Amino acid sequence: MRAVLVREHGPVARHRLETVPDPVPARGEVLIEARAMGVNFPDLMVMQGSYQFLPPRPFSPGKEVAGVVGAIGEGVTRIRAGDHVMALPEYGAFAEKVVVPEAICYRMPQAMPFDEGAVLALAYQTAHFALLERGAYKQGESVLVTGASGGVGLACVQLAKALGATVLAGVTSKEKGELCKRHGADHVIDLAAPELRESVRAQVHAAVGKRGVDIVLDSVGGSLANIVETTDYVLSLDDYAKTADVRRELFKGPPWPAATGVVVSGLVRKDALIEIKAIAVLA
Repeated sequence: MRAVLVREHGPVARHRLETVPDPVPARGEVLIEARAMGVNFPDLMVMQGSYQFLPPRPFSPGKEVAGVVGAIGEGVTRIRAGDHVMALPEYGAFAEKVVVPEAICYRMPQAMPFDEGAVLALAYQTAHFALLERGAYKQGESVLVTGASGGVGLACVQLAKALGATVLAGVTSKEKGELCKRHGADHVIDLAAPELRESVRAQVHAAVGKRGVDIVLDSVGGSLANIVETTDYVLSLDDYAKTADVRRELFKGPPWPAATGVVVSGLVRKDALIEIKAIAVLA
């Protein structure tokens, strides 16, 4: 079979398709004949060698795959040959055939296209974890999503709207805003406007009132993090890990000092990394 192989970490363009032996499912494993794979930012980091978890080389990258079950190993009870499935391996999805444990393999509806199944898991589980577990979302709250037109961003918009939230989509262009509105956003916040802090503040207040939003899901980080202000909770790493149900009031009160942290799934940490690319990474 063919697979993308990483022999040495480096730029994405360095890695090539190679011919490798077909994998064979062991006990408890499922062999998937791949039809589509998801490509995510962590995949690129793994290939470059900058991700926090790196498999031994050589390896095939890729964390999302969908396809048809070609074979099953001894002891597999839930999945059958011929099933349409999606799976979430830690790596190995960029190949024509992928072997995964049955525990991370999920049957898809027959009518679901493979490309949709392949990109469903990481984005939506990140959105779900951020909104419900870390953000402690409650029915009827307001949610601001930055980077709202991206994969995780749109998943956050859709999920929050489906759960009854008032959704504010932070984007940098009219086209991205229109996309978010089609996916359920109630309001669009222009993140390309000058004087970003005051502009976002004014737009948020115009949309939901002076109390601001209840939750911010920030997948952008960097300078954008400094638009968020709170007087209620600035959590240490230990506090962040222990807090179960925190009520947030954002976009009010005195400005933060210049050196601050990042909003991660609705909670603010001064010691958070400034550059984050996925909501769940710092959870």
